[in-house]
This record gives sequence, C-alpha cells and structure tokens, in this order.
Amino acid sequence: MPELPEIEGLRRKLNKWIVGQRIKSIHIQRDSWLNIDREQLDNGVVGRQVLFVERRGKAIIFHLDDGRRLSIQVGGGAELTSLTDMEVEVDTKGAQFILNTEKGSFIIHGARSGSLHWLSARELDDDLKALGSDPLSRHLNSEAFRKRFARRRVTIKSALTNQAIVAGIGSRYAEEIAFVAGLHPSAKTEALTDDQWDTLYHATITVLEDAIDRIEAGEEVNLHVHGKVGEHCTSCQSIIEEVGSGVRAMTFCPKCQSL
Repeated sequence: MPELPEIEGLRRKLNKWIVGQRIKSIHIQRDSWLNIDREQLDNGVVGRQVLFVERRGKAIIFHLDDGRRLSIQVGGGAELTSLTDMEVEVDTKGAQFILNTEKGSFIIHGARSGSLHWLSARELDDDLKALGSDPLSRHLNSEAFRKRFARRRVTIKSALTNQAIVAGIGSRYAEEIAFVAGLHPSAKTEALTDDQWDTLYHATITVLEDAIDRIEAGEEVNLHVHGKVGEHCTSCQSIIEEVGSGVRAMTFCPKCQSL
C-alpha cells in the first residue's frame, strides 16, 4: 500500500507539471469509488484548471479553479504513475483511474480499494476530519508528538499506524521508524521514557523525509527490516525476525531492537 513517502513524492512530482493545466478527461473503472455519478463527475471536473496538489495523510487532493476539490485515496496493491508529455507512455489497459491533463496523466493500477470524491472545501474537511496530525507538520514537534499518544496503551507499531493519531504511516514505515529509533515495535507506548519518545519522533522525521527525497529523485527506498525476515541485519548481522501474523505481524532485529 502506498504510504506517506510514496504519496508525498508523487504529490511533489504532480505539482511540478500539473499546476496550471486543465483536466481533459477522467476515467474511473469502479463506480463504487465515487461519491457522485460519472456524468456529474465529468461535468464538474473536465475543463477545470488545477491550482495546486495537496496531501493529507494518504489522500491526494487536486484543488480546482472553481474552489472544489478532487480527493483520491487508494488501498493495498496500488501502483501510482505520473507521466508528462516528455516521458515514455505506459500501458493504460486495465487502469482503475486515469486523469488526463493538457501535458500529462496520473494513473492508478492494482488498488484493492479506493475512493474518488468531488467535494467542496467544507465537505473535504468533513470527509477527512478523522485524520490525526501529519507527522511532517511544522506544528508537530517532539512534545506535541508525545502528547498525541498520551494515555494510549498500545504497541509502538499500532500507535504509528493509527491514522487518527498521526496520518499517513503504514506497516512498512512504522517498522522502519522503530528500527531507526532502536525500539522494538511491540514495546508499549506507556512504558517509553521521555528520551525514547524524543528518539522515536526524530526517527519518524528522518525516515519519512529520507524516503520522500529518494522517491522524488527516482531512487529505490531500501528498508532495513520490513520484508527482510530471515536476512541479516545491515547493522549487526543478526537474523531479522517476525512476531505475530497478518496485520499484526511485526518485523525487527532482535539485537538492535531488544525489548
């Protein structure tokens, strides 16, 4: 599933070439994604100029010149592609969503779930009101970060992936943040010291900003623990382990992240 770094990296790329362009056409594969019917969507969106592209949590939001917003969110399996007229065209067959502008396209493949909502500014705020603070917000310092988790008795990974606390972090980056902080992902938040909270906050910023920079530059993001079960830790050469299963699975280095 795309997480904050992938969405933010894409948003920055879209902002470079889509701002000021008019929407020529829009394709949506599934009516279930829409909050209105297709005819309303076409009538409301086609011909509108994109003023800028925003991200809230994992949502990409196109601000249009009539004051309305086009908000897109996708679930697991999604591949997000943006193309300018200077790039090689990709196969759009089977695409779930295509937004074509005068100079390029934004394409989504493979998402297991998603939503495409055409909204007023107030409706958008209502639609996303359950989201917690953005972890990269200039208003979220170490103290405010710690207060977001106050009185919650959950694991570090559960806390970081709770979209009502901080928005945009999923399983992959939650595990990476815990690794960089040197904390076990199953450690309980109520047991963390002030110094550990400070370390966790700075690890969150470091991991997310580094991943965004790499994605924007077209580089691969190499995670240390997620998806590496049975491999050697790049820091201490211990074998990466996993506890739990399914959505509750947690991947970690038993030496670098000892409980």
